[in-house]
Amino acid sequence: MFTASGESGRHPAVSALEIDGGGRIWAASAYAPDRDRGPFHSAVWEIGRCGAGADGGGEVTLSESPRRVAHLDGVKTESLAMEGSGSETQLFVGTDDEGFGGLIRRLSLDTSTTVAPGG
Repeated sequence: MFTASGESGRHPAVSALEIDGGGRIWAASAYAPDRDRGPFHSAVWEIGRCGAGADGGGEVTLSESPRRVAHLDGVKTESLAMEGSGSETQLFVGTDDEGFGGLIRRLSLDTSTTVAPGG
């Protein structure tokens, strides 16, 4: 089971899942208080892999230590999309910030390090 961790004891909800061409499973988590004006916080995680199992069926393996690849302060991520494969993979996030509207943003995705989006 994947549980997103948050600051100050907050436990954000998983708001989106995506699987890339290599079978990596990505999750977005978002924290939003019970009001439409935030403050919002989100993170994007690499949480595991999926593929063919030894018996020919599907197999999902969740990581014991999910890797946070981005922290997005001030937005509520509610969708993920992948384009490309391998080192050419691009990750896009979509937000819906209630009264503030939404946006679509491409995140730099360096599979060897944790990254944070700029501004």
